[in-house]
This record gives sequence, C-alpha cells and structure tokens, in this order.
Amino acid sequence: MSLRLVAIGDVLADVVARTEAGLAGISHGSDTPAAIVLAPGGSAANFAVRAARLGADCTLIGAVGDDRAGRWLLEDLRGEGVDTAGVAVLPVTDPAAEGTGMLVSLVDPSGERSMLVHKGANRRLRAEHVPVGFFSAPGILHLTGYTFFEEGPRAAAMWALALAREAGWRVSLDPSSRTPLIAHGPRRLLEDTAPLDYILPNRDEATTLTAEGDPEKACRALLRWSGVVAVKLGPDGCLLAVRAATSVTHVPAPEQLAAADSTGAGDAFDAGFLAAVARGVLPREAAAAGNRAAADAVRALGAR
Repeated sequence: MSLRLVAIGDVLADVVARTEAGLAGISHGSDTPAAIVLAPGGSAANFAVRAARLGADCTLIGAVGDDRAGRWLLEDLRGEGVDTAGVAVLPVTDPAAEGTGMLVSLVDPSGERSMLVHKGANRRLRAEHVPVGFFSAPGILHLTGYTFFEEGPRAAAMWALALAREAGWRVSLDPSSRTPLIAHGPRRLLEDTAPLDYILPNRDEATTLTAEGDPEKACRALLRWSGVVAVKLGPDGCLLAVRAATSVTHVPAPEQLAAADSTGAGDAFDAGFLAAVARGVLPREAAAAGNRAAADAVRALGAR
C-alpha cells in the first residue's frame, strides 16, 4: 500500500519573467523585453501538485486569502488532484498585507532565477489550521524550511510534526533557501526538525547547514540529523547518502538539457523522490525518480 503524503507550507501565485538580457541587463527606468507567465506556485503547493501527477495520494496544509488569487490557486490544486482540505481560506481586510501570497521570479538566460516574495496569507498559517485527522493512515510529512522562518507558520509546522511523530509517520525536510536559512539559523532548523527520515537540500543549503564547503562532506555530515540525505546538484543530478551505508553515491541526472527556468525544480525533485519512497522503492531508485521530476520541471517557464 502506498503511503499518504502531506505537505505543509507556502501557496503562492507566481509571476515568472525571463529576459535574454539577464538581470544586469534590465533597463532601469525603461522597458526590457521578456517572456512573462502567470502561474500557480509556492514550495509546498508545487510539491503537492508534482506528487499528485506522479500518482501519490497528497494533501496540502497551507493558507490563502479569501480573494480572487486564492480561489484561483485552490481551483488549480483541486484540478491537479491535490486534497485541499487543509488549506485555510482566510478573510482579507488589508489586501496588501493579508491577501494571497505572490512571488516574482526573474529568470536569466541560463535558467537560474532570483525571487521577490510577498508571503501574504502564508504568514497567517497557525497551528489551529492543521487538521488532526490527517495523520491517521500511514504516511510521510513533508516540511519546507520557509514554514519555519516566521513564528506563526513555524508553530503550525511544529504541531504538524508532533502529530506526525505521534502517529509513527516518516518526516522529510527541504531547507528551502540559503539566505533566509542563514537569517533563521541553520542549526536551529535542524534541531527543530530532527530526527528526520529524509533531508533534501540543494548544494548551497547543504553546505550552509553543515559549514562544510564540499558538498560530499556536507552530505555525509547531514547523516547526523537524517537517515537518508539527498543533496541536489542541479544539472549534475544529486548526491545520496544512507546512514546504514558508508559511502556517498552520485546519482546522475537523466540527461543534459538547457533549462528554461529552474523555478520549482527542487520541489519537483522532492515530489519525485518521496512519491517513489511512498511506493516502497529503495533510496537509490527514489533519487533517480527525483532527478527525472526535476529535469521535467525546468523545461518551461513556471514552477510546474
């Protein structure tokens, strides 16, 4: 029987802009040609959609505003087969502060992105929004670092984590982003969430969490906190370490391709990895599944 996946974290509306001029070539005070799309996003929502597309039974816990953007995002999630019973729809008095979260992703010609984020309703996620009944059937809870970087959502994530542990669930963490991770405190995030079954950082996050400059050493060091570690290397695939083994394995990407947009690639890897784990496969095969999902995510503009 496949395990249920529950993700807790951000739900966002993304504006993704790619310009061949690059970020340094944006014309200040004037116009710069770009390809622009409006797309559903948010790290936990991206994970849930990708996992559902891969056949996983996936539920999302998060928050949107009671506004046009929130209703659009909920409709999209449901259309993708994600259970949205855990997404709180919160009243909006001040749209600029309380409305559905939004993100602007600026993508350079290499496909790498820089993001401007308005968290909006995501900041208002609280422990009381976490449905206790979600943790009955066996499953995996997927945590995102973004949820821990502000106190209200952090309390919700910690409560979900307590419920999952009480129910005997496995727990996964994606540390999310290097800059806010540094501001929050890498050690604090690890101490909040350990012991983990799976930790899925990218190269920068892994070295930040461990203070090891070499990603292979960082991968091995993270075994102190998690039974399985997969360090994402972008087009180079990932590094995989399992506590029961003594070596770090390189799992290559399925193919070399030009990335149109790396937005959501890490979330896609997490979904591919955990959807495979939920079906009962071994970590090496799950890492390969994560690489395939990430490769699919970078083919077009937008996180999904």
